[in-house]
Amino acid sequence: MTAAKESRLIVVRHGPSAYVHRDGWIDAKGVERWRAASEEAGVIAGAEPPSSLLEAALRADLIVASDLQRAVE
Repeated sequence: MTAAKESRLIVVRHGPSAYVHRDGWIDAKGVERWRAASEEAGVIAGAEPPSSLLEAALRADLIVASDLQRAVE
């Protein structure tokens, strides 16, 4: 009988958005515009994942990720 391999699930958010909302409260349509603007702006230039996350990714057997631009930046 072999020992079971330890499994880990690491959930990671994208880096900080380059978009800054400065217009106060927003309605449902405003949320749609905010989301589109946030997606278009991408991640703040120079934002880097922590080295511990990069190391974990190198050891991973499987990585599942969003295909949104901010997730691949």
